[in-house]
Amino acid sequence: FGDTAILDTGLSRVEQIGVQLLGIVCIGAFCFFATLIVLWIINRMMPLRVTLDEEREGLNISEHRARTDLIDLFMVMDHQKKTGDLSFDVPVEPFTEVGQIAERYNEVLLKVRETMDENEKSRKAIEDAFEKIALEQNRAERLLLNILPASVAEELKSQKKVIAHSSREVTILFADIVGFTTLAESREPQQIIEILNRVFSVFDRLTDTHRLEKIKTIGDAYMVVGGLPNYMPDHAMAVANFGLDILREVEKFRFRNGRKLEIRVGIHTGPVVAGVIGEKKFIYDIWGDSVNVASRLESHSLPGRIHISEQTAAIIGDTFELEERGMVEVKGKGSLLTYFLNGRLEPSTGMAV
Repeated sequence: FGDTAILDTGLSRVEQIGVQLLGIVCIGAFCFFATLIVLWIINRMMPLRVTLDEEREGLNISEHRARTDLIDLFMVMDHQKKTGDLSFDVPVEPFTEVGQIAERYNEVLLKVRETMDENEKSRKAIEDAFEKIALEQNRAERLLLNILPASVAEELKSQKKVIAHSSREVTILFADIVGFTTLAESREPQQIIEILNRVFSVFDRLTDTHRLEKIKTIGDAYMVVGGLPNYMPDHAMAVANFGLDILREVEKFRFRNGRKLEIRVGIHTGPVVAGVIGEKKFIYDIWGDSVNVASRLESHSLPGRIHISEQTAAIIGDTFELEERGMVEVKGKGSLLTYFLNGRLEPSTGMAV
């Protein structure tokens, strides 16, 4: 560090060395901090490096020596991760390590897309199968409701035990086309079916109108009941109104030769047992002596007349015009007092309408 005699500082050699070392340290510190301050000022005015988020995206290429094709690959992967869109491949740079990575990644994407397509096809197939099952189930339920009353059908679906009910009082009606056997012999089968279909379709509509339950048709006979399967207090009047309405509707039917279509009607009120029979072909039916009486009253009725029992007459006598027929011999029952139902009574005049 020089000759102390020439420097003439009055310091010993050790002291002189210490002073010079201190100067070097001070100059170095000054230069470092001055440079740091200058760079800080420049960075505030013009950033010298990217932000932390940008660095994570790979924008500090010059510092980490990442190539553009690798950054592009990462950017596409990040986009697919965020959007879930795997419908396109990542770019492949041929003959490079990055290109091989991208190629392998595209192979994985292809497999994923194939799996997703298969899953989508399976989902659609299952969805279509469920729709077909639902359609068939609705069709089966509609068919079931054509056979059984709605409440009985629900009971049948919810339990497997025998379905049987008893009712102390319902009203049964039988209607039969007069001379149908002779008529059937003189016409083609298709004509006969068309006639029955037209007549019974009208009866079905009126059954719904009067809240009655159609039990069955036996050849040209039509059987309906009021008060089953759900109780209704005015079952006798509802059946009586139904009988008058079907007589009125039948008068509108004419054969091609001008001949009128006529029916006989029988009505009786009494107790019955009802239930579902059969395992493969369900049928809702009613049994009891009351059913037999109603059937006998129909067979003893006259064309275009409604023949009712004394029990039914006792219930509806104040509302309908009745004509006493007298005692009628009924098979299995002996002589019964019966009536003809002629019409409804007008409340204001007391006349039949």
